[in-house]
Amino acid sequence: ANIAFAAAGPFPGLNGAGPESNPLNYPAERVRYGNGLGFNTLQPALGFPAGGLGPDNRIGLYIGDNWKVRPNLTVAVGLRYNRDTGRTDTDLPADASINQFFPGYGNRVQQ
Repeated sequence: ANIAFAAAGPFPGLNGAGPESNPLNYPAERVRYGNGLGFNTLQPALGFPAGGLGPDNRIGLYIGDNWKVRPNLTVAVGLRYNRDTGRTDTDLPADASINQFFPGYGNRVQQ
């Protein structure tokens, strides 16, 4: 009875295949929580009503170089700077109780 129910569920078998083709018959390996927009807030951001979808300008700079110290040793050094301004998490208010123990950590989140 359970096999017939699974095969007749919302994902019927491919070409009449049995319950092995029903994804509901297998355990979930990963579960993703969130709003599906790629953001952790449903509040409008960047002036866009859908949670911040739209243009988002970011500036980045990377400088790097390699030095061959010995025939079998190369040193690679790099420095990166990123700037992404203006966004705030509007649904996370400041929490003064955290600032008592960790000054500045209870402030509103800004990038």
